[in-house]
Amino acid sequence: MNISSYISSLYIYNNKLFVGYTNGLIRIFDFPSTIKPLHFSKIPYQSNVNAGDAIIDMQASNNVLFASTSNKLYCYDFKLDNSDVLSKLFVKEIPDCSNIKIDYTNHLLFAFSSTKGIIAFNIRNPRKAKFISSLRPVELKREGNLNLTEIDVYDKTIFLVIRKSKIIRIDLQEQSDEFGITKQLVIGREFDKISLQDPQDAKYYHPKNLLYVADADLGFMVINIQTNEILFTKIFEDGSDFPQKIILLNGNAVVKTCNGLYFFNFKRRSFDRIFDYKIGSIAKYYNSFIYSKNNKLNYVRVGRMKIEEERIMNDSSIQFERVTEYIPL
Repeated sequence: MNISSYISSLYIYNNKLFVGYTNGLIRIFDFPSTIKPLHFSKIPYQSNVNAGDAIIDMQASNNVLFASTSNKLYCYDFKLDNSDVLSKLFVKEIPDCSNIKIDYTNHLLFAFSSTKGIIAFNIRNPRKAKFISSLRPVELKREGNLNLTEIDVYDKTIFLVIRKSKIIRIDLQEQSDEFGITKQLVIGREFDKISLQDPQDAKYYHPKNLLYVADADLGFMVINIQTNEILFTKIFEDGSDFPQKIILLNGNAVVKTCNGLYFFNFKRRSFDRIFDYKIGSIAKYYNSFIYSKNNKLNYVRVGRMKIEEERIMNDSSIQFERVTEYIPL
């Protein structure tokens, strides 16, 4: 890809791969499904959101893409036919915006601002997203700023990862009309879930009520959120390396660190290295993941990769730098 910018964000939704860049460009590729025949579009769709505004995060619902920059939330229709340009639906001003997340169960989109708090939208019809509430957690009221590193959302429960501090859990309550459509959200309860040193990421695995945590000082942890029991800990003895990002794979986890990538097997309680070099963004696709390195995209299959899959990946229009497999021990 000959682009005078750097990859800042990766996101995969259904059979689409979205690549966001530091200059505001978004490129969309058809990505192969593990069920349907493998295929790629010959020419990727692309849209220049706003030159100079890096794409921080992306989410999608019903052929609508939401993309956040440092002060705006963009909404695009990507159900494209003959056009190679995304159709802009709306732009909303959100100062100090960072992460965005969708609660698919309740048709809610959350945009997170370090100074404004949590801005919630009803996206039952994502092309006409409706503002519901602006929520100000106690931490924001007390400190005047939410120094977020990451967030996770599941069924009106939000986990806020606060840099140099802790993870806050917020349970939301909704007020609905007679048709069951959410009209307003309020904070039902808010409490410190766990105090940490320098948390980087947290992912909630709801089937077993587990919270996977990455902390720059304390390492990688798995916590039972009902009992607060720590089920696993991996401390990085080398002070130059620490966990930054977690991707869940059916209860297991791929953990990105400063200097490499690791695979955590929950059943075996093992933590094994996949490779030992620095990477950029990373995104999950079923039992595979894509990561960026030196502004190139790479593909890794977790488990044995079929010959046909490897051939198609190597020949695709995405132009993967590397196509490899990782077989857990």
